Amino acid sequence: MFEIDLDIDNKKFDSFVKEHSTGELLQLASWGEVKSVNEWYFEKIAIKNNNKVVASCLVLFRRLGLGKYTIAYIPKGYTGDNKNSELNMKIINEVKKLCKKHHAILIDFETNVLRNNSKILVDDLKNQGFKVRGHEEKDFPYQTQYDMIVHFKDLETDTREYLNKKTERLLRVAEKAQLKIENAGLEKVDIFTQLSDETSERNGISLRNNEYYKNIIEFFKRDNDVDFYLISLNANTFKNNIENNIKLLEKEIAGLQKKVNKSLDEKKKEVWETTITEIRNKINSLNKDIEEILKYKSDSIYLSGCLVLYCGKKSYYLYAASSNKFRYLQPNIYMNYKAMENARKRGCVSYNLGGVKSINDNLYTFKKSLGGECVEYEGVFTYVVNRPIYILFETALKIRKKLIKIKNKRK
Repeated sequence: MFEIDLDIDNKKFDSFVKEHSTGELLQLASWGEVKSVNEWYFEKIAIKNNNKVVASCLVLFRRLGLGKYTIAYIPKGYTGDNKNSELNMKIINEVKKLCKKHHAILIDFETNVLRNNSKILVDDLKNQGFKVRGHEEKDFPYQTQYDMIVHFKDLETDTREYLNKKTERLLRVAEKAQLKIENAGLEKVDIFTQLSDETSERNGISLRNNEYYKNIIEFFKRDNDVDFYLISLNANTFKNNIENNIKLLEKEIAGLQKKVNKSLDEKKKEVWETTITEIRNKINSLNKDIEEILKYKSDSIYLSGCLVLYCGKKSYYLYAASSNKFRYLQPNIYMNYKAMENARKRGCVSYNLGGVKSINDNLYTFKKSLGGECVEYEGVFTYVVNRPIYILFETALKIRKKLIKIKNKRK
């Protein structure tokens, strides 16, 4: 006989999610706390059998500009045996009850079921009146349709073996530059936010603000479930390395110039002169790097950063940002390599590189090069709880969009 607990302690709730094989980061109460700072609030459902938790579900609510009404969102399904139809039905019914209590006009139930895998939860949702939004990019308003996940084989395997050959070579570029990784604290969130602003401008996307990142670190640090990584370049060390490199290149030019002066073979002279030009171009580029370094007052030049969160034995590369400077030193590859290495030492079995919009996305290529395998989800299932208010809300939304278009045209 199943029992319902809506007042389960956050810590007990999260312990169950972390220990269960279907548990996901976005189903943690800690994640609900993060979202509660930003327009949402959350409730928890725990299903017990003989006083033991067998399933849990985090439900996020967002208030609409329509009095008491809300929309409900279940991120990444629920934690529990979703191949058990009886358990599925219990969760679905309890979600419906809770959403009516909170005046939700609709429920967006996002499954954690992989596409073309077990359809039991999918069928149970459909039988209860939920309709799948679809399987196109527009049908995934919350999380992406695809995730790229590195599945770790064992602790003995070298982390480099998960990288493809080209990425492994690029990793050596970062190591040669002696990039440094640090597990930073709240006092350095401003640095990450600056990198985030650069990333936003470069990619034409909107990222989170300073307070949001601080909230994540604060909420997840309580159980040691976050690592805040920053990658930096030591200005003095790098400058000295460049100057030594320039000296070697100048010696190489001098040697080639002697050959040019002595040789009577025009073809060989042409090849050597081309090589000399290429080396001079390289020296010019290195001198520009020195000029760039001299602009910085600090010894540490921060190139990239990320937040890696944990849910039991699963790790998640959740938020990342990088500078426009010295990108050729491959700080992002180095950062992910070190983050994966640390996740494995922690005992994690997977490293979720995050979502991609499609397999034609540049992010897909990058994440695949780090060992990511692409998985596709069944998606979001929607249930309309209050049809009259839902229709009113949708109509108001369409009118608002039209007014914004008219306003933009007049500008």
